Amino acid sequence: MLADPRVWVALAVGVLAWLPLLAWNADNHDAGLKFQVVERHPWTFEWNGLWFLVIQPMLVTPILCMAMWKVALAGTRSGGGTRVQWRYFGLVGGVSTLGIFLLVFFTDVARISFHWPLPGYLALLVAVPVVLNGWPRWLRRTGWWLAGAGMVLAFGYYLMASTPSLREQLAGSKYYPRNFAGWQPLAAAVREELQQMPAGTRVLAGNFKVGAELGFQLGDGDIEVLPHPLNDKHGRTAQLAQWDLLHAGTRAAPMLLVLSPSDQRYRDLLARYHAICEQVGPLPAPRVVSSDHGFQRFLLLRLPPQRASGACVTPAMAWLDAPANGEKVSGTLAIRGWAFKDGVGLAGVEVLVDGRSIGSARYGRVFDVRQTWPDSTDPQHPAVGFDATLDTSTLAPGRHWMGLRLHGHDGSVEEWQEQPFEVR
Repeated sequence: MLADPRVWVALAVGVLAWLPLLAWNADNHDAGLKFQVVERHPWTFEWNGLWFLVIQPMLVTPILCMAMWKVALAGTRSGGGTRVQWRYFGLVGGVSTLGIFLLVFFTDVARISFHWPLPGYLALLVAVPVVLNGWPRWLRRTGWWLAGAGMVLAFGYYLMASTPSLREQLAGSKYYPRNFAGWQPLAAAVREELQQMPAGTRVLAGNFKVGAELGFQLGDGDIEVLPHPLNDKHGRTAQLAQWDLLHAGTRAAPMLLVLSPSDQRYRDLLARYHAICEQVGPLPAPRVVSSDHGFQRFLLLRLPPQRASGACVTPAMAWLDAPANGEKVSGTLAIRGWAFKDGVGLAGVEVLVDGRSIGSARYGRVFDVRQTWPDSTDPQHPAVGFDATLDTSTLAPGRHWMGLRLHGHDGSVEEWQEQPFEVR
C-alpha cells in the first residue's frame, strides 16, 4: 500500500491542511497548541479514565462496538484474503481510537469530550458491513436493533433538551442539559432591553459562551466579551484578542452587560462580581432571565455611557438552609437561610412557592457569613439571615419548588434559583 504514490499524495494533502493552523499558532505565541497540549491537561495518570472506556461501548452500542474492534484487529493482519482497503480503514480507525482511549488516563477527564473518538469510528464503520456479513443472522439483527435503540435514545435526549416542559424535569440533577437551555428567552430579553436603551447600545457578554450564543441568536458576530477565567480555560482569550472582541473595560456609549452566574462556581461568584466591578464599575440593578426554576439564569445590566463612581455594587447572593434540597416535609415548615447584596444591602426577602409569593420573610437575623465571604461589603453584616414559616397542609402532596425574591436598597428585584422539596 505504501508503494502506491496516490497514498503519499493523499497524505501530503492532509499535511497541507494543517498549515493554516500552524501559521496561526506561530503568529500567536503557540496559544492554541499550548492550550490543547499543555495547559488543558494534567498529564498525570488518573483512574477516572476507566469511565470513558465503559461509557463509549454503551454510546456506540455493544455489538456495533465489537464489530468495529474486529475491523481494527483485521487491519493488523496481512493476507488471509483481507483486501487492502479494509486493512487501511481498520488501521486508520483503530490507531486513532486506541490512541484516544490511552490518552483519557492522562488528559482532562473533567472536560473530556465523548466525540473525540468519532473520526476513528467513522473509518471503522466503513468496513463494519464486511464483518457483519460473516456473523449469524440473529447476531446481526440484534446489532441492528441495539443500534436503532441507541439512536432513538440519543435523539430522545436532544428532544428532551429542546423541550422546556421536559427539560425542567431534570432541573437540579447532574443530567440537566444546561448548555442547551435558556438561550432563546435570553435573546428575546436582550432584544427588549436594546429597544428601550439609546440607539447605538452594544451588547457586552460576561464570557465567550454567552457572546457566542447571543451572536448566533441575534445574528451579531461582533459582540465584545469581558476577560473571564472561562475564556482562558477553553483557550478562547487569544482568539477574542485577535478579533478585537476582548473588552478593555472602557466605553463611550451605553452597553448592555449580560452575565451568566450559572457558569461560575458558587464559591467564586462573589469574587467574580467584584472583578466585574473593577472592569466596568458599580453594577446597576439587573433584570433576571431565568429558565427551568433558575438552573439556567442570566442577568442583564444597563451600563451607563461613562463608568460610574462609588463602591462596588453587585447582584444579590442567597442560600436556603431549610428546607434542604429535595427534603420531605409535612406540617409547619420552618424556612431559614441568608442573603446579602454588596454595596447597598437588601431591604427584604420574599418567599415563593411554585412561583407564587407566600409573603415576606423576617430579614435581619444575625448570621455572620463573612468567614465564607470575607470580601463581602454588604453594610448590614452580620444581620443577613432570614426566617419564615409555611403551612404545608395548603399544598398538594408531591414535589414543589421554593424560591426567593430579593429586594435591594437600590431598587433591584432579583429572583433566586429555586429549590425542590416534597410534601408528604
